[in-house]
Amino acid sequence: MIAANPGLSIQTITNSKGGDYRPFSIEGCFGEVELKRLERQVETIEETQALTQGDTHFGSADEESERIAWQKPIPFSNDFSWMYSKIQDTIFDMNSNTWNFELLAMLEYAIHLRYKSSELGKYDFHIDSGGDGPAMYRKLSVIVLLNDGYEGGDVLFQDYMAQDETKMIYPKTKGTMLVFPSFLRHAVTPVTKGERKSLVLWIHGKPFR
Repeated sequence: MIAANPGLSIQTITNSKGGDYRPFSIEGCFGEVELKRLERQVETIEETQALTQGDTHFGSADEESERIAWQKPIPFSNDFSWMYSKIQDTIFDMNSNTWNFELLAMLEYAIHLRYKSSELGKYDFHIDSGGDGPAMYRKLSVIVLLNDGYEGGDVLFQDYMAQDETKMIYPKTKGTMLVFPSFLRHAVTPVTKGERKSLVLWIHGKPFR
């Protein structure tokens, strides 16, 4: 059980062969009221095409891009302090019951992502850690599912102990939080109907040794 969120339980995302580094989910981590509040608050934030390193047109739907999505950065402001505090408390408690990584804080804004079926929005296999700046200190990655009613948009993992792509089984319900080590290769399959909204962010710490 998670002390900061009574009544929520950590669930292993099944089909994983990753041992101590497998991903986990928390179904119902965000309730209906919280999800509506978040969507209302992000309405005024400018939306741009999601950036990825190496994209010619930074996620343009008419290019061969590894990610086709739209993003809104969520600032570290008083308006969103409730969201950041909830996620940080939940993840730190969860980490103490699972991986026990040495974590410090969130050094980057959370990102509100929207994948549209009209563009077959997707994100090919990648890892979140590495590169320059704060990204090199990412230790845990977080995905919060903000809506349902779409088709496609499944999260896949390529297990660090496996060579094949693995479709993980997790609650595909709005409010579910997925948490996994940032070095795990993962992807979002193309959205084929409706649109998929999610929140992504990272917890940082000293580099792995």
